[in-house]
Amino acid sequence: MSAKRSNQKVTQQKYPMLYLIPLIAVLAVIPALLYECDVNTGLTKYNWYTGSQTTIDFFLYVKAIWLYVTFGVMLFLTFYMVFSEEKKISLHKAFMALLVYGGLCLVAACLSVDRARSFRGIYEQYESVWMLLGYVLLTIYAYVHLQEERAVKRLLPWFVAGIVVLTAFGVCQAFGVDPVACRTFQKLFITNSDLIGHVSLKFGKGRTYMTLYNPNYVGPQIQRDYAYHQGTAWPWLMGFYMEAYLRIYKVSGVSFVERYLIGMEDEMTSHCIGALPELFDGNPPFVGRGAVSFAMNTAEILRILKLLSKYNL
Repeated sequence: MSAKRSNQKVTQQKYPMLYLIPLIAVLAVIPALLYECDVNTGLTKYNWYTGSQTTIDFFLYVKAIWLYVTFGVMLFLTFYMVFSEEKKISLHKAFMALLVYGGLCLVAACLSVDRARSFRGIYEQYESVWMLLGYVLLTIYAYVHLQEERAVKRLLPWFVAGIVVLTAFGVCQAFGVDPVACRTFQKLFITNSDLIGHVSLKFGKGRTYMTLYNPNYVGPQIQRDYAYHQGTAWPWLMGFYMEAYLRIYKVSGVSFVERYLIGMEDEMTSHCIGALPELFDGNPPFVGRGAVSFAMNTAEILRILKLLSKYNL
């Protein structure tokens, strides 16, 4: 009887908070961080870059720094758990693919033409190869520690708290009251007193971005799906249209198709050399969006050129 009670007490014990701290940081704390950081862009050596050598970042750089710190804490706690508490870590076979992915990312970074960018990240994209490897570690770490229900129950309130904070920011911004633009709030994350109250945010009044800098990351999935499929122009569909046009008008339709293709030349040099972006705005000036190089779009251009070659003009 006593043995049974002792087993029940063991199962009712709370999961060690020490191991959950990194997960709490990633889920509830880091997304809400804002802090003034002077960043060297390192892009002035490129002709296409028109900005300055240094810039001020409030959103992304501080999040990247603390993610690196969190990944280091995860690694330390993992070694501590294995060597101090002598606990074995057993992973599912599916994680082999994730480890292979991490290895390939490291190899690609080592073989990169610009290794400095691969290992340090780039302006407004501070996700270096170390960040990708950190995501691999984060996935494995979460798998190891969230297999037990008591761990999930102890983590869940913190996760909900983080969601509540970000939601509060988003609701205020949606109604035109942006806490980030508030002079009083800016004193918490801006150290340069000359900047307080003079920082111009380009999101626009009523635009919800919370503390995530990019408004595209905000909003429910259904809204993003609406924007993705309603009104968006998909270049790969032109292949079927032009093929049908040539079948109907034969040789007389070749000039029309060629004029259509000429309009694509500028796009093949503005986003990714020799390739087309994933999609275009449905309204003028029809700006390219999405992936800078989309295989289906480029493949349809090549297929149309092959169709034109059959006319031997």
